Amino acid sequence: MGAGDIVVYDSILGSNIPRAEKSFISRWFDQMIERNDGPSYGGRSEGVVTTGIQAVRGSGEGMVVGGLLAAAHAALPTGLDVHVPFIDKMVPLDAAAGIAANVIAVGTSGREISRDAANIGVASFGVFTFRKLCDLLGEKSLNKAAPGGATARMHGEEDPIVAAARAL
Repeated sequence: MGAGDIVVYDSILGSNIPRAEKSFISRWFDQMIERNDGPSYGGRSEGVVTTGIQAVRGSGEGMVVGGLLAAAHAALPTGLDVHVPFIDKMVPLDAAAGIAANVIAVGTSGREISRDAANIGVASFGVFTFRKLCDLLGEKSLNKAAPGGATARMHGEEDPIVAAARAL
């Protein structure tokens, strides 16, 4: 479709043609532009590429956040639940990071960093929810789901391999 076709299209919209027929012509014209000219005229491929890039970026941010929280969980003596002396309570570090990231996301609304902060908040709350749900369900229900009913205990005693792994 060339520039002359757009002039014809505009003249059809301003003509006395019944509205239903104008609507049909308008839909056809939009389809032709998408097919022939690609994303520069608002075709679908631009949205697909943008969404794909955002998904890859968000997944990468989630992996980084998950990795940092896992490293903190392994390095800290009480895992991600840290003791805060001035309130004398245990505070989940992953939930605190999620809250802080979401506050930053809202505070920087409309800027590029807002999406990054929101992704960090989502990943942090995902880790928090996973941890707390595992705690709530308990190890017993997780072991019960093992194939063949296998558990970490054998004849009332803990499996020596599992015990050695816990000591690491």
